[in-house]
Amino acid sequence: MLGVVAFAALSACGSDGTSDAPDSSSSDAATSLTVVVTPDEGAKASTYQLTCDPVGGTHPQAEEACAALAKAGASIFDQVPADQACTM
Repeated sequence: MLGVVAFAALSACGSDGTSDAPDSSSSDAATSLTVVVTPDEGAKASTYQLTCDPVGGTHPQAEEACAALAKAGASIFDQVPADQACTM
């Protein structure tokens, strides 16, 4: 669940930690993301690959993450307005 929450928080705040660029090993997936999570300033980042349709990649909770993406819809990746405070 932590991975899904971290992913959602990063996406909601417009972080550069996510990308919708497809991973070369998952070109058949309908959704392919690279998720980078840095738990604290100066901490080592963890990188996960997530694919949906079919579910796969290195994300520790890929099925839950894909379900969260499906529920949130594509608008989760909309640019956050510059004058909006991040609630993270």
